[in-house]
Amino acid sequence: MNGDLSFASARVQWNNNTLILENSALRRVIDLSDGYCRTVEFTVNGTEFAAPEETLCDCSFFGINMPGRKNTATIWHLAGKISAEIITDAPFDAPHIEVKVVFKEDYQQAEFTRIYRLYSELPALSVQNTLISGSIPNCYWTYRQELSAANDRFPDSYLESCVDSFRCADGCRAVSSVEFKGRTDYCNELVIRHPAKDCNGKFNGNLLLISPGDSRKAQAALLCLQEAPPSAERRDFEKYDFRCEDQRIYSCCWGVAPGELLCNRMVKSYRTSWIALQNEAGLSRQLHTFLAGRFPMKEYEAAILVNPWGCGKFPELTGEKFLLDEIAASGEIGAEIYQIDDSWQKGKGLNELTGNNLAVTMDFWQVDRDRLPEGFAPLARAAKEAGVKLGLWCAPSYTGSFRDHKEFARMLLELHRQYGFATVKIDGVRIQTLQAQENLEALLHEVREKSGKNIFFNLDTTNGQRPGYFYFLEYGNIFLENRYCHLPGVIAYHPEKTLRNLWQLSHYVRPQTLQIEVPSPGDIPETLQIDRDPRDYSFDYWCAVALFANMLIWTAPSRLLPEFAGTLKNMTALHKTLRKEIFPGRILPVGSEPDGKSFTGFASDAGYMLIFREKDSQENAFALPAATGKIIAGRGNIDGSTLTMPAGAWCVIKF
Repeated sequence: MNGDLSFASARVQWNNNTLILENSALRRVIDLSDGYCRTVEFTVNGTEFAAPEETLCDCSFFGINMPGRKNTATIWHLAGKISAEIITDAPFDAPHIEVKVVFKEDYQQAEFTRIYRLYSELPALSVQNTLISGSIPNCYWTYRQELSAANDRFPDSYLESCVDSFRCADGCRAVSSVEFKGRTDYCNELVIRHPAKDCNGKFNGNLLLISPGDSRKAQAALLCLQEAPPSAERRDFEKYDFRCEDQRIYSCCWGVAPGELLCNRMVKSYRTSWIALQNEAGLSRQLHTFLAGRFPMKEYEAAILVNPWGCGKFPELTGEKFLLDEIAASGEIGAEIYQIDDSWQKGKGLNELTGNNLAVTMDFWQVDRDRLPEGFAPLARAAKEAGVKLGLWCAPSYTGSFRDHKEFARMLLELHRQYGFATVKIDGVRIQTLQAQENLEALLHEVREKSGKNIFFNLDTTNGQRPGYFYFLEYGNIFLENRYCHLPGVIAYHPEKTLRNLWQLSHYVRPQTLQIEVPSPGDIPETLQIDRDPRDYSFDYWCAVALFANMLIWTAPSRLLPEFAGTLKNMTALHKTLRKEIFPGRILPVGSEPDGKSFTGFASDAGYMLIFREKDSQENAFALPAATGKIIAGRGNIDGSTLTMPAGAWCVIKF
C-alpha cells in the first residue's frame, strides 16, 4: 500500500507504516506501524514541535480503550487502504487534499476514521474524526463529580475525548488560550485571554498558541483552532478544551457527550485546525488569512441589512402598510436587504418556544393573514421597486431538536423561489444534543446548497447554545448582539460598548463575518434613565463603528427623523464604496483597546484606516504608519504621519 499525491504546494505520501503530510509551511509525519495514528514529527516553518518518542494514539474517545492509554487486550490495526483525494471545488472550503485513515480493533468493535485536510494555499492542516463502536464507553459518567471523578481505574486521560494530540519536542509549550463568550445578551466582555501560568495545564477557549521554546520562538509558532461553539456552550464532558500535561498537547473538542455514543452509530467530532505562524506576533494576520480561505464569502453575501426589531415596537407595528413603507424607506437610505422579524408568522412569537417550550409544528410558520392578508407578494413587488432584497427572521424548532429540518428547508426554499428572500436570520438556537446539531446542520446545508448558495444565514449568538464565532461559518455570518436604545442594562446601546466588542473580537474573528448594529437615537424614550448617554456621540459616529463590518441598521427606517435618514444615506454610500476594496482582504485592530478614553480603530491591508478618538481621550494625536494618508471621510487633520482629531470624532484615511 503505497501512494503519493501532490496539489500545488501540498503533498501527501503514504505506505503501510508512515503517512507524511506537508505543504510550504508545515510537515507532519504519522507513524502507522502499530495499527493506529501517532505523530512522530510536526515541523512548522522548519522548526520541530513534536518529539519522535511517541507511543500513544493521536486521538481518543471517552471510555473507549485506546492503545497505550490503558492496559487492555485490545489490538488495533489499519482497516482497508488509505484514501487521498484532491478537492478543488469544495462548496464551503478552500482547495485541499483530503486523506482518510481508518483503524479499528475487534474487542470493542471500534472503528476510528481520521480525516486530514491539507491545504494547498493556506499554511494549515485540519483534523477531524469519526467513530463507530459496538460498545458504549466503558466507564462511569455523570455531571455529579462524586461518581465521575478520575481515580485509579478511570484516570483523567480515560475520561476525555481527544480530537488530536502530539508529544512535544523539548522546550515546546502552550503559551496561552483565547476563550470567547457567546450569549451576548448577558455580557460585554466577549474575549478572555488565559496565560499558561493561570491554567495549570488545562485551558479553555477555541484557540491555543504554542511556542517551540524560548530559544526558537522567533522562528515559528503554532496556532490550534477548534472549529466549535464557545467553551461554555459545548456538550463535551471535559471541563477544559485543551490539556497540556506530561509533555503532550491535547485538543479535546469532539462535541459529543459520552452518552451520545450509541452502539454502531457513527459520531463525528468538530475540526481541530493547525495553523503555521512565522512568529507569535503574526497570530491575527495568519488566522484571518486562514478563516478567509476556509470560509470563502461571495461578494453579494456582504450587505447593509435593515432589521427593524431594534426599534422596540416591531410586533405592534407589523402590518402590510407599515412593511411597505419600511421597504420603500430602506431603499431610500441605501440599504440592500430588509429583514422581516418576529411577527410575520401565524405563531405568537419566539417566546412560545423559549418561554413556553411549545412543541412547534410547521403550522406555526404560516403567514399571519390578519397582519398580511395578501401574504408576501405585495412586499416582494415593493422590494423590487425599491431596489432591495427581502430577508426573513425565523427560529427552527429547537424544542424538537430540529427534527422537522426537511420541512423547514422546503419552506425556506419555496419562500426564496416565490418572493426572493435572500437572507434568513436563525434565532432561538439551542444545540443541546448531537441529534440537534446534526439536524440543524442538515437544514443549513440543504438550503445553502439547493439555493445555489443564494440564501445566506445570519446566525444569532445572543442567547441559548449557539454556533458562535468559528462554527457553521460556511453557512452565514454572525448576528453579534442585541443592543437597544429603549432598554437599560447590559443590552442598552452605547457606541463605546459596540466599538469595544468589535475591536476585541477583530483580533481573531474577521469583521467581514460580523453584523454590527446601528440603532437610531430617535428610539430613546424621554423617560429612560441613562447613566451614560449614547447621544454624547454624533449619529454618524454610531454609523462609523460599523463601517468596516456588515452594517446592521437596527431600527425602523420609515420612522427615522429626516436628519437621521440623511446621515444613514451618506454612511451606507460610504460603506458600499469601502466594502468593495477592504472586504476581500484583512481588517485588523489598531490603536488602544476602546475604553471611552482611547485613540483606536481598524486597518485594512487594502490601504485604509478607520480611526476613532473616544470622547474622554486625553490624547489628541495618533501616529500613522506612513505620511501619505489622506482623509476621505469624517473629521481630522493629517500633518506628515500625525493625525489629530477632536474628541468624539472619527475618520477614514486612504494611503
